[in-house]
Amino acid sequence: MRLGLSARLRDVDPLGRLGLVSHWRRPPRLFDLRRLRWINAGTHGVIRSNRAHPARLTGDGRVIYGVWKWDDVVEGSQARIFDGMRVVDLRRETSHVVTGVDAPARNTAVTASEDIFYYVTDSERVTIATGETSYAVDPLPRRVIQAAHIDATRRLLAATSWSEVALHRIVDETLERVSYLKTEQQGDIEWVAVAGPWVAYAVRRFGTATVIEVRRLGGDLVIGDVVHRHAGSKLHAASLSRDGRYLAAAFDDRLLVHELATDTVTFFTEHTDKINLVRFAGDDHVLISADTDNRVVLRPRTETGYARPLIAIDVPDAGIELPPQDAPVAPR
Repeated sequence: MRLGLSARLRDVDPLGRLGLVSHWRRPPRLFDLRRLRWINAGTHGVIRSNRAHPARLTGDGRVIYGVWKWDDVVEGSQARIFDGMRVVDLRRETSHVVTGVDAPARNTAVTASEDIFYYVTDSERVTIATGETSYAVDPLPRRVIQAAHIDATRRLLAATSWSEVALHRIVDETLERVSYLKTEQQGDIEWVAVAGPWVAYAVRRFGTATVIEVRRLGGDLVIGDVVHRHAGSKLHAASLSRDGRYLAAAFDDRLLVHELATDTVTFFTEHTDKINLVRFAGDDHVLISADTDNRVVLRPRTETGYARPLIAIDVPDAGIELPPQDAPVAPR
């Protein structure tokens, strides 16, 4: 489907129901990915497409974004001060601010289960927020944290720095390291994910060149040897399915989908411009990808992998109401 001139899909909630779409000169809008319609509900005006710290959607109809304010400093000058993370319930139109946290620097995300919000802070730690509380942890002391990922089901935190990957258990707001790796590939590790028996990460080398490595986790969660490796141009987006069966990675306008257990690789070429978002949604029942040419592709999961899209959808201009949280899911 095409979302219209200047529209880009910026985020998808973990259940694959709602999408947050930015526009060049208009406020962001919500899109229903199940009914393939625009949603009339507003995004509270204060949400803006912040490319450095984009808003994130949760699976229960909330949106989370950073709040900054201008504050007086020395000699009457002003500075932009981080004022916490605002959590908005889109259905009830209520909100609260999670305070006492550091400003986000990169890698803002919501877990696929339990709706735990986390991000790498500008003080090189990882902030984890649940409900109205938050806390910060330091997975790689005295290192620049480049990426992080939380497996909420197993309470695991993966974090990376230059040529380093560390895996921790989250225990009562503290970390217990279970595995550490110094990679042979030298460079910034800009993406990491852990799911099922795998840990995957992307190393940026030689400017825009990227190498993705996939390693198997042992029964004690020790990171093993490289099992799969992919090399390409600059990586724009990647995702590891919740069950750890599939890896999806976007290199420019090509999407690579790798079934890890069988070592089957498929390339999808339906996009017409750089892919900016890749996401396995729900219980991995659909793979969603979006590009900078306002195109969104939904690929349902079948017994033999993710299907190639066959139907082009025109999105009507007329909007619909935001569905209730317990609304039944329409069959695909």
